[in-house]
Amino acid sequence: MIKAVIDMSEGTSRNSIFFGITTAIVLGVALIVVISAAATTAGDNSLKTFDSYDELSNFINQNTEKAWNTYYGTALGLLPGERFSMAATQDTGSNQYSNTNIQVSGVDEGDLVKNDGTYLYVASNNFVYIMKAYPVGEAEILAKIEINGTWNLDLYINGDNLIVLGNQQAWLYYGVARSSLDSASIMPSYWYQPTTFVNVYDVSDRTAPKLERELEINGTLAGSRLIEDYLYVVVNKPAIPNWNASVELPVITNNNETIPVSANEVKYSEVSATSYDFITIVAINTANSAVEPTYETFLANYASTMYVSQTNMYLAVPKYGVRILFGPELATNADDLRERTVIYRIGLDGKTVKVEAEGTVPGTVLNQFSMDEYNGYFRIATTEWDTNGTINNLYVLNPKLETVGAVEGLAKGERIYSARFVEDRCYIVTYRQVDPFFAIDLSNPAAPQVMGILKIPGFSTYMHPYDENTIIGIGTEEGKVKLSMFDVSNFSNPREIDKYIINSLYSYTEVGSDHKALLFDKGLDLMVFPVSMSIPTGRDWIYWQGAFVFNVTVEDGFVLRGTVTQQDDLTSTNWQQTIRRSLYIEDVLYTVSEKMVKMSALDTLVTLGTIQLS
Repeated sequence: MIKAVIDMSEGTSRNSIFFGITTAIVLGVALIVVISAAATTAGDNSLKTFDSYDELSNFINQNTEKAWNTYYGTALGLLPGERFSMAATQDTGSNQYSNTNIQVSGVDEGDLVKNDGTYLYVASNNFVYIMKAYPVGEAEILAKIEINGTWNLDLYINGDNLIVLGNQQAWLYYGVARSSLDSASIMPSYWYQPTTFVNVYDVSDRTAPKLERELEINGTLAGSRLIEDYLYVVVNKPAIPNWNASVELPVITNNNETIPVSANEVKYSEVSATSYDFITIVAINTANSAVEPTYETFLANYASTMYVSQTNMYLAVPKYGVRILFGPELATNADDLRERTVIYRIGLDGKTVKVEAEGTVPGTVLNQFSMDEYNGYFRIATTEWDTNGTINNLYVLNPKLETVGAVEGLAKGERIYSARFVEDRCYIVTYRQVDPFFAIDLSNPAAPQVMGILKIPGFSTYMHPYDENTIIGIGTEEGKVKLSMFDVSNFSNPREIDKYIINSLYSYTEVGSDHKALLFDKGLDLMVFPVSMSIPTGRDWIYWQGAFVFNVTVEDGFVLRGTVTQQDDLTSTNWQQTIRRSLYIEDVLYTVSEKMVKMSALDTLVTLGTIQLS
């Protein structure tokens, strides 16, 4: 393996960013809390299976105890660290209607709005609305589906099949459903256990959706993708759901038929953890509800981030924690302290899902755009935190998830704010005081090279390819939304050829945290995204929220066409009128909030009508 090391530190560093240094006194002993990484191993690429439930249970209990003793000290019963889930995209470029902004062509991502060129499907609160959207003169709500006790609904549309998925709330009392308890009885202790659900509706008659499949998996939805007819759903479930329970295996329910996951189906590797999850990937045929779902379950920490190509799913499982050390135990193997990401590659082929490889790299990923697959190689960009600050790395792995090339030590003291892979190139933005934009050549997987570096004020939190020589950055400069256009035609000398700053005291866009909030169509020179702004007016403030609409070309850069808002009062905020998504059908721009769908002329932005959502 050939490795490049880059040092981008500048002079004397400013104050370090701390996760936390805390001093406590327990039984007269001073404890030093230091953020560090849990030791991990890469595994042997051949995951094992358990022979029995007892073997599985013993493995979890023994390795959990070992991990807690190693990471936290034997005398303390601290809770595991908070789980992070982060989670951006190429549009089809159709001139008839827009699709969800996705990462990989042919791999659809669930969203709160879907568009098929005639109808819109909108998730709002606990309802899914089906509305005739085009032509505008016929726009109306045709059907409303109520789904109680849910949150974070995601939608897919596959022909005449509407897929609705999300999490349902469940408060359990020592394994007894709350609804089954006598209300007059004394209520025992309880814990929270969510369930992931997938409903498939036949919407060939848009006015009368018909439920064709109900599927439930006990656990929390970690992510999903739709490839042709198959929906792949990833669910995390704590192996021990509460501190008083025994190991509890996943259970899948398909149209009231229970499919228990047996212990000898669960795959694992010899990696200790402070807590274990069963990670279950379920393949569901959305076009034919008679086809039984298939699944693969393995044991790991938990899946936080996923990247999916048309043939493989990569799940990133972080390995880090709070280490509490006692005096002499401060002397620890430095390599063991490195935080790491364990990567699992799951092969996808229709109903077949199979864990095929496991590997490990130092550091943790920001979001799905920190990962990519190209020409059989998996690439991943990470930020690594330790007591001395941060460094950033890029690794290239083969199909067995063995590292074959790397660039390490990018921008010491900074962290990755955005990354984007475009074929054999990678663009990374880190941030401390300026915005270093790195252009990295990956044409030789064994010898990746930093070719060019550009430093400008601010930073990009999302990057979108405009064409092979141009990258659009959306981010922040001095608390204001900033657009950047990067010319990378000379890969060794990237340039910012245009920028646009939304001028207010403070502005924010959801695109930085959710790429699906962006509407981009190169064929129409169109870019639309939501913006929230605070504008001082003397002693008062104006709070504005809406969508900014731009023309975007290499020749003219960013040209503001206008704005669309659903607000009726600029002195207060109403989250139900916050525009979350923008899309178009033919010559109509649709902006969607929890409260309404607003229709505007795409060329003039004149209001054409609204559809109220209850």
